[in-house]
Amino acid sequence: CPACWKFTPKLIEFYNSMKEHGKHDFELIFASFDKNTNEFKEYTSKMPWTCLPLGNDTKETFECKYKAQGIPHLVIVGENGEVITKNCVDGVWSDKS
Repeated sequence: CPACWKFTPKLIEFYNSMKEHGKHDFELIFASFDKNTNEFKEYTSKMPWTCLPLGNDTKETFECKYKAQGIPHLVIVGENGEVITKNCVDGVWSDKS
């Protein structure tokens, strides 16, 4: 989707900046709603984080558990599975690092 294609470069920049500044105590897991394998491969090719395989059932589990209402949707989950932030897309957009 156009919103995701616009957001992803900023998320990559944010992710890389966090890792470069010693923030290694987090990881990002990407779950795609793509239907086309070629589009999925193209879209995820530059992502430096874990991407669930296209068609993975975990995507639906994440969608329900974290109440994804739209895309992009970004949730911060603690190591024990507790939700820290339900939607931090705006936080990534406003990050100045």
